[in-house]
Amino acid sequence: MAIKTKYSDIDIDFNKNDFTSDISIKKDRNAVRQSVMNIIMTRKGEKRFDPNFGVGIHDLLFENLSPIEIAMMEKTVASQFNRYEPRALLENIVFNDDLIDSNEITLEVNYVIQIGSYEDVTKENFKVSLTKVR
Repeated sequence: MAIKTKYSDIDIDFNKNDFTSDISIKKDRNAVRQSVMNIIMTRKGEKRFDPNFGVGIHDLLFENLSPIEIAMMEKTVASQFNRYEPRALLENIVFNDDLIDSNEITLEVNYVIQIGSYEDVTKENFKVSLTKVR
């Protein structure tokens, strides 16, 4: 039995579908993944009509990070995820600043999405590493 598409979003890059000549559609887990990426990578104030949207992880590259600031960033990621991505359940956030002296930070967000029936649960993650270049 084929599972019907439960979630769909337009492609954030507005890529063209070669068959329909329309904007491509992201479906199910790819739609949720695109949304999670958008939440993490958008700076606060960048989304014109919702100035509270976004995490702004880019801004951390220019900061001296303390454990308190890392905890605040994890809290920000969790609240943004829970507020703007109701299609998924946040499992955990892994923030790695071991390479901060090399101007690199890594953020991994682990989450669960359900598509279709209760048996069709998928564990997903989104991992981003940011490196400051001179």
